[in-house]
Amino acid sequence: MWTLPNILTYLRIILIFPMIFCMLQFDHFWATLVATGIYAFATITDWFDGFLARKYNMGSDLGRALDPIADKLIVMAALVVLSYSKFSHWEVWATFLILFREILVSGFRESLADYNIKMPVSYIAKVKTTVQMFAIGGLILFNTFSPWYTVAQALLWVATILTLYTGFQYTKIALTTINKGTK
Repeated sequence: MWTLPNILTYLRIILIFPMIFCMLQFDHFWATLVATGIYAFATITDWFDGFLARKYNMGSDLGRALDPIADKLIVMAALVVLSYSKFSHWEVWATFLILFREILVSGFRESLADYNIKMPVSYIAKVKTTVQMFAIGGLILFNTFSPWYTVAQALLWVATILTLYTGFQYTKIALTTINKGTK
């Protein structure tokens, strides 16, 4: 379906590739700015497409399925490239924990769909996403020697802690539901 919210979601997915290309050129200042701009655009359009879909009743099944996939793809792509190009081993652990949680929760959501049960996004998960977006944006933009990079690193760890917390919440809900459904 070609609604504006879906077009924005498709655009976010397509822009992952030039973002990765620019992130792999971190030694060029222009590439850092372009990668940061693409990432910022993606995070803004994530909010904007949801707003449009709700406000103007432009939601669709395709959009509901594709939007979280697009969000996870851009976050995962950014974190993997940062792990390759900028991160110390500690930030690589944060990346692993975030990716592990995202895959685990996505799998549980898919399993719960077999029971016609939706796992709603919690308020804490929305806070986690916001902190994660600012952290990743700062990690892309700032040089590793910048004090702002240190702030972005701290935000990454706040996002990681929130990621683990919400991951445990979702796991508990999913396992309880699945266990009830199999008895």
